[in-house]
This record gives sequence, structure tokens and C-alpha cells, in this order.
Amino acid sequence: MGIQRLSISELSNGKNIDLLKTIVSASSNPNSIVLDCFCGSGTILQAAQELGRKWIGIDQSDEAIRITQERLKNIPSSLFMNNVDFEYLEAQEYVPQKTSLKTKPLSTSKIKEKKENVLVRENLATI
Repeated sequence: MGIQRLSISELSNGKNIDLLKTIVSASSNPNSIVLDCFCGSGTILQAAQELGRKWIGIDQSDEAIRITQERLKNIPSSLFMNNVDFEYLEAQEYVPQKTSLKTKPLSTSKIKEKKENVLVRENLATI
């Protein structure tokens, strides 16, 4: 079984927002943090935002991050929700060739310190 690759059109279409809102609503509380480790097009992040949840989105694809950023910028403001504020971070993961140890300069404590939503691009590099 190989790695599934999504086309750009599949990424930009995303999943059904109403279905994802139902899932996010049923599995979290208002003001909870929703974590999407493979955020793809950012549809879950949009659902979380529209339901008043904080969120952390992670992906390693430049194209997925670009599409997610566009999706988040295009969420319309309403009476109860202003423009979407989020911080974009790059996490570099170093994998030494001779060991299986992994270290990350961007620690999870740095993400936890953030008061706003966070979008992280995970970058795997071998040294």
C-alpha cells in the first residue's frame, strides 16, 4: 500500500463543510482547540473557526498550506466573527542519518504559548 497523493483540484475542493461542522461540533466544545495534523485544504480548520473553536493545522505540503491560507483568508466576516487571525510557523524536523532520534527546534510548548490559531508547515530534512 503506497502513499496516496492528492491532486491540486482535490485539495482545493476540500470536504463537505457541513458534515465537518457536525463532526467538530459533536467532538469539541466552544473555545476548545481542534488539532488537524494533516490539514490538506483546511476545511476542518474552517469548520472549527466558524464554530468558535481555536485550531492548530499542520501539513508538510507547500500547496496544501497555500490552499489552506487562501481558504482561511476567504472566510467571510460576520456580526460575531471578525477576519480569521492565525500565525504561520515553519517546523523543521531533523532526522540524523545514523540514528532514529528526531529533534525539533519548534517545540510543542511554543505552539501552546500562542493565544491565536496556528498553521504549521512541517518540513522533514535529512542531515
